[in-house]
Amino acid sequence: MTYIALSGICLSMEKPLLLLTLGLVALLAGWDIFADLQSSGWGLHVALEALLLAATSLGFFLILRQWLRVRLEAQQLRQDIKRISGQNEEYRKEVQQFAQGLQCSIDRQMDRWRLTEAEKEVAYLLLKGFSSKEMAQIRNTSEKTVRQQSSQVYRKSQLGGRADLAAFFLEDLLSPSSQSGEIEYDQYQDGDR
Repeated sequence: MTYIALSGICLSMEKPLLLLTLGLVALLAGWDIFADLQSSGWGLHVALEALLLAATSLGFFLILRQWLRVRLEAQQLRQDIKRISGQNEEYRKEVQQFAQGLQCSIDRQMDRWRLTEAEKEVAYLLLKGFSSKEMAQIRNTSEKTVRQQSSQVYRKSQLGGRADLAAFFLEDLLSPSSQSGEIEYDQYQDGDR
């Protein structure tokens, strides 16, 4: 952990240290050129130092520009992450409200079918896709009891089985609505589906 933290500090300090070094080299080269011009005038030595000054100054400004651009992009990414996190939180709240509404709707329908609490529990486990053996383990009952309660759920709901039970609750959720401009399934002939 400490190594990772220290390497993060080193990486974050890399560009500023490079900029500081290039800035000092450019400053010293400029000072040396000024001193050389005062004492001996132009020559090969001064021309090379002028080239060094130009190269380090160019490097300084290019790296500074890149560093500032990267910092700006990082700031924008942090803002995007914050915005998306807020949107995700809103979505989670909407989904939670929807799930609670769906739960209430399923509960009301099961009450209309006059299911017992045990039968409701089995019906929910059926909707979640558990096998009879898994439901028996979850409910601490025998598989035979689970199968009998499943049969009661199907009989009281007048549905043919697990698939019909799931379809009963999911059909309205998954069908496209005519309000959104989509075509309803009823418009197709059985052979066209």
